[in-house]
Amino acid sequence: NGLPGEVNAASSSEIKDQLDKLEEENEKIEAELEALKGQFSENLDEMKAVVQQKDTVDQEIALLYQQTENLNTQLSAYSLLIADKQDELNLAQERLDTLNEQNKARIRAMEEDGVVSYWSVLFKATSFADLLSRIDFINEVMEYNQTVIADLRAVRAQLAESRTQLEE
Repeated sequence: NGLPGEVNAASSSEIKDQLDKLEEENEKIEAELEALKGQFSENLDEMKAVVQQKDTVDQEIALLYQQTENLNTQLSAYSLLIADKQDELNLAQERLDTLNEQNKARIRAMEEDGVVSYWSVLFKATSFADLLSRIDFINEVMEYNQTVIADLRAVRAQLAESRTQLEE
């Protein structure tokens, strides 16, 4: 009688031991699964952080691209301004050269014809009407000389201003 019960008991206890071992193993597996879930959650959080960093870097790149485009546009605008100022400078220089040549030609003509004083022009008047006419002529010559001098000064000033602006 004892033998079959012992076999059953021994097999039951073996089965219980196996079940205990399997339950322990199952608990270990569950603990490992929980640890993996934790790691997965951590990895997911890290991955989200990396994606956010990538998005931030992408936005920064887009802003840098926009800034580069803006600077290129500004550079083009400044190039146009420089070209305009260079044209103004060239025109002012041409105007100054023309006025200088005209002034030199007028002075040369006066030297070739001999310097005629205003007094001699006035003393050669044959009548009072001729004297008034000669005074008007002298006044016109003086006004013309003043205009030429003023033009030369204005063009020189414009030339200097254009050079300064171009350098800026």
